[in-house]
Amino acid sequence: MPLDTERGYHAEWDMPAPRLGRPCADAARGVYLCPMAGRLRAVGTVELGGIHAPPTPRRIARLVAGARAWFPDLGPPDRTWMGLRPSIPDSLPVIGPSARGAGVIHAFGHGHLGVTLAPLTAAIVAALVAGRAPPADIASLSPQRF
Repeated sequence: MPLDTERGYHAEWDMPAPRLGRPCADAARGVYLCPMAGRLRAVGTVELGGIHAPPTPRRIARLVAGARAWFPDLGPPDRTWMGLRPSIPDSLPVIGPSARGAGVIHAFGHGHLGVTLAPLTAAIVAALVAGRAPPADIASLSPQRF
């Protein structure tokens, strides 16, 4: 399957109390600011780059610049990192029996919607395992589409 790696970037500043009461999006800059316990997190840039390429520094710089547009007195981030997420090129999850046998059910590649789609995916997988028709049409999600 053409599984790729979506690489998401994060920058965090430690602080006693975040300066925001809820997550905020700066759509013009493509940065989301998320208050967390004891810190402020900036996220919002991803790339398809595989698991072996080094992080792209300009993506972190973009997050830092976006956060400083809101809070100019922020110093350097206390930590930055890049996280990896499985991604499918057509942006659809892979759900259904393996081509090698119905005893293996694939259910992955949900991108940023894994938690949101988890209940429906669980119901689909449960139906497939039980030999029942799934509660949704999964033809477009078939592992055999590749």
